[in-house]
Amino acid sequence: MYVVTFYSYRGGVGRTLSLLNTAVELAKRGRKILVVDFDLEAPGISTFHFCKSGNLSKGIVDYIAEYKETGRAPNVTEFVQECELIDGGHQLKFWLMSAGRQDEHYARKFHSIDWERLYADHAGFLMIENLKEQWNDSLTPDYVFIDSRTGHTDISGICTRQLPDAVVFTFLPNLQNLSGLSHVVKETREEVQTDRKKVIRTYFVASNVPTADDESGILRENLEKFRAALNYDHDNLTLVFHYDSLALLGQEIFTLTKPNTKLAKEYVSLANSILRGNPADRDGALAYILDVIEKVRTDRRKYADDAGLTDMMENIAKHHPRDGEVHFKLADLYVALRSFPEATSQYELAKANGYETAELLLTLSFLYSEQKRREEATALLLKLTEAPSADLDVHIAILQLIRIDITKVPDALNSNGVRKLGALERLKLANILLRKRELLPNAMQFFVEAGASNSLEEGARDSARYKITLCKIASGDFADALRDLGDRQRVLNSDDVGDVFNFAMAEWGATQVPPLDMLNRVLELSPKRLAPDANFAQCLAVATHLVGDSSAASDWLTRARELASRQSQQSIEFSCWSYLNTTIAEFIEELGQVQRFINGDRVVPAFMDATIRRSERVPRLTAGQGY
Repeated sequence: MYVVTFYSYRGGVGRTLSLLNTAVELAKRGRKILVVDFDLEAPGISTFHFCKSGNLSKGIVDYIAEYKETGRAPNVTEFVQECELIDGGHQLKFWLMSAGRQDEHYARKFHSIDWERLYADHAGFLMIENLKEQWNDSLTPDYVFIDSRTGHTDISGICTRQLPDAVVFTFLPNLQNLSGLSHVVKETREEVQTDRKKVIRTYFVASNVPTADDESGILRENLEKFRAALNYDHDNLTLVFHYDSLALLGQEIFTLTKPNTKLAKEYVSLANSILRGNPADRDGALAYILDVIEKVRTDRRKYADDAGLTDMMENIAKHHPRDGEVHFKLADLYVALRSFPEATSQYELAKANGYETAELLLTLSFLYSEQKRREEATALLLKLTEAPSADLDVHIAILQLIRIDITKVPDALNSNGVRKLGALERLKLANILLRKRELLPNAMQFFVEAGASNSLEEGARDSARYKITLCKIASGDFADALRDLGDRQRVLNSDDVGDVFNFAMAEWGATQVPPLDMLNRVLELSPKRLAPDANFAQCLAVATHLVGDSSAASDWLTRARELASRQSQQSIEFSCWSYLNTTIAEFIEELGQVQRFINGDRVVPAFMDATIRRSERVPRLTAGQGY
């Protein structure tokens, strides 16, 4: 049960209309609503059409009168009526506890209530607490909306401090309202400093705002004064503009009868704000979390040490202990706040409560990995690859496994999830495997399958067959790579600069002697390549140095760095130094090795390192010979 009081310092500002439209909107969303008319001096809710017997039913004044007479709290169900509220043929769950029976005895009963004496001599505080408990136990409403009396009164104190979880302060945005409202807002917020330490959420509604152009900035200036004096965020303010409609004289509830009007939408906005402030409301809690995540991503430091946010998150978790999705979203918020231990705990609760999505498994594996919980991270990733989830999830899982425990990747590649991938997705996965030398046999297997797949377009099959040659060079299988590339003279005379360069690298690896004719052919063909990418500039840096032009090689290396630095850190670039797909950071690091090579240091390309070559060195062939 979430108790919301609607208060205004002065009357005539649309407080009751705001309350009823908001209450009805939440009733339409399936919430059980109890409305309590605590404006005992000028009650009005029972006059609305859906409260047909409101004037005749007993209410707050009668309840207190019976309490004073008997010394015992009456049964609250005798003072509550169910209202006839229909939406699209469905009756909404809506109850009213009126101010009291509007008969000749009402005024006497009302004026006989001495609130100060009631609290001092007749345990009035406990009576109100008992009343609140009875609402919860007997009616089990989701929301209680209280219409409070205006001004500074004992009743307003009960409504704005003792009873509510939240208070909606409704006002016309003029300075007369501001001076009176400031004191009540201050007292409401100070309730947290009392023995009860009660936190009361506050909302603000500038109501009946003129719709005329604010050419002089009066509205903007006044709203800023209210914001500064009452200390609220813009998110906690709802504007309800003046609305010209005779339907208002008929006391229509616009969120029920005219939901598409501007006025109804303003009340819906207020309802959404209240919903988000209630940690027990599942929809509201999820909406609140999503809103805060966006704010945190914009300015994390503003929320990093926000005690109110921490309390709200803990309350949401407490109210939804077995709701996996709520725990999952809370975990996302903790991640945004960079509170990773708390995020891990919430993800684990989400998983334990059945919310075991691919996104959760992936994120939790990252957190486990960062916390050195390698075995748990690996287990989650292997589980993910077994599930028939989205292809992207499998790819990310493999990438994560490569980072955490590369020895487990072959197991993952034999999983159900990978086996169910289509030919194109397996080709994408092969490109991921091409990032690590240990996984080259697996990558080659996938490329071979793709190259022979009839379900792929010819261009994709050609790309796969081309990548097989790259795998062989990266593995040190230079003789096989040369056989794949074909007759040496044919390659030397071709215009395919990629084939010529790859042939030169494979032959260099096989013979340990740079083939100058092939390298010069690369340089002859290179002007035909416009706006080279970082990989191509790297290739030209290596080729020009090998033919003896170290100055040009340094220029191409500078160009490669420039092109690489323009890419995002998530980009992948093929490197001719290792013959692997690399991250941009790895690519730039390998450019440093190329620079050392150009400078004359005794370094060789990574793909030629003796520790990674499995083929025997073969004699260099002369022009015209084939492999």
